[in-house]
Amino acid sequence: MYCTKCQKDVAALNGVCPQCGLNLTTTPPSARQTPQPQNIQNQNTQNSDNPYPNNDPNQNTQGQNNSAQQNQTLRAFFPPHIDNLGLPFRLKLAFLLIEKYKMHSPNGIMMSPQDTNKAPTFSEKMEMFSWLTFFFTAWYYIFTGMWRKGLSIFGISIAIAIVFEIFTAAMYTEEELLFANLINAVINIALNIIWAKTAFYDRYRTIVRKEVFWW
Repeated sequence: MYCTKCQKDVAALNGVCPQCGLNLTTTPPSARQTPQPQNIQNQNTQNSDNPYPNNDPNQNTQGQNNSAQQNQTLRAFFPPHIDNLGLPFRLKLAFLLIEKYKMHSPNGIMMSPQDTNKAPTFSEKMEMFSWLTFFFTAWYYIFTGMWRKGLSIFGISIAIAIVFEIFTAAMYTEEELLFANLINAVINIALNIIWAKTAFYDRYRTIVRKEVFWW
């Protein structure tokens, strides 16, 4: 039997607790129930007050709402014909700026606004600058589906290298050759900048306008 005074089960003798002498037969049935330990009661109380002790539902709901609002803002930022292309944000932003300033590339290199009085800012120009093209040049064109112009750029690079080797080997001394190599490096960097400032417009021609071109 359970002794409410000793708070433990005891082997009652004639209904009397052998330790404290409490008459267990006269103890109300409700008092004979085993109470829960204090630490378990505290834990149950805490759990009932906060059913998500390690995960605040208000914070989760707020985070989901912020994410949904951000997605809606981005979708409203782009026109449907650009947003529905499923492109990375950087490329969609470049397309948006190309249409905003009516960029064009009459000679196939270096896009510029049709209205010279309405030019993009420096930060917007950098958004339309392809760093991958700057470092990988023709390979960027080839692996993004513009392989025709990529092959054209390869051909130009090879032609410049051949001409440079023919003339520098015959006309320059060793010291002058070092200076000539420096000039060649500067020319290559300048060409890479030109392709990097053209690549996003060429992708716009390919993806939005559905053009096929070698230059």
